[in-house]
Amino acid sequence: AGLPDGSSQVLAIGNDGNVYHQTRFTNGSWSGFAPLPGIGTPTMAAWDVAIAGLPDGSAQVLAIGNDGNVYHQTRFTNGSWSGFAPLPGVGTPTMAAWRVALAGLPDGSSQVLAIGNDGNVYHQTRFTNGSWSGFAALPGNGTPTTAARTVGIAGLPDGSSQVAVVGSDGNVYHKTRFKNGSWSVFGAVQGPYGASTFPAQRAAIAGLPDGSSQLVVTRS
Repeated sequence: AGLPDGSSQVLAIGNDGNVYHQTRFTNGSWSGFAPLPGIGTPTMAAWDVAIAGLPDGSAQVLAIGNDGNVYHQTRFTNGSWSGFAPLPGVGTPTMAAWRVALAGLPDGSSQVLAIGNDGNVYHQTRFTNGSWSGFAALPGNGTPTTAARTVGIAGLPDGSSQVAVVGSDGNVYHKTRFKNGSWSVFGAVQGPYGASTFPAQRAAIAGLPDGSSQLVVTRS
């Protein structure tokens, strides 16, 4: 994740299954990896992580712990951490998931996506005051839920977000979350040579300062 001062925040899940973090400073030097503590443990074991930088220089972190639940914490501008805490699910005290994605927006809010254990995509907003909207299923085209294999999200300068998923059919789909909180419908991403769909294993998306987005996929 990139921050406004030009530094970067890096997360990695090591071969021991624990989450490690380091900073790349503006002069190109590195802090070196250090483990992130869990809840009452010296390390945080996880199988998926996501991080996003915010305009105030803080960063938001998500991790799916070894118990299969989604955890969140904040890295503050002074380099201290809030500590991991579980995110509630839909009518449950914890959110069980196997993929997470996270994007920061210019107003300081964050957009969170998770693929739940039912295989459907869920979304929520973390507001600038630190409160949460709560997870809700992301509708498909004419369906109450969107089944997906992987998910990615990017925030843009105008306050909108771009979402890319690999659907349950193995094809890449895209939709926009507008600044007012409404959504476009999912549209299939075209493949090469005029193909109407693009089969893929994973998809990642990033927003640029001019309002465009870059989409990268791993072909299936």
